[in-house]
Amino acid sequence: MSSVSAIPTVASRTIAAIAPPNEQNEKSALLERILANPKLPSPPTLALQIVQKTRQPDCKVAEIAELLALDPVVCGKVLKTLNSALYSLSQPVTSLRRAVTILGLRPR
Repeated sequence: MSSVSAIPTVASRTIAAIAPPNEQNEKSALLERILANPKLPSPPTLALQIVQKTRQPDCKVAEIAELLALDPVVCGKVLKTLNSALYSLSQPVTSLRRAVTILGLRPR
């Protein structure tokens, strides 16, 4: 028996120990499907770079704006969100630098 085929069995036993009987089968089936198809989508590189950059204490607004500018879709979504009624700004935001300044670098 290979070590890969043993993983679902071990994982199923672990799930069985913590899940109620109804959920055991569902969780076991889901885990086996995930292990059978390891080609799960990976997170976008740009998003990870932005998150890592914002966690640095010396992060600058210009650096985040430069990273955002690398992806036109993300750039458009950020500007569309800031120009929506949600933010109710008196002037439209047209630059990424201003958008990042308004949004800030840290979650509140």
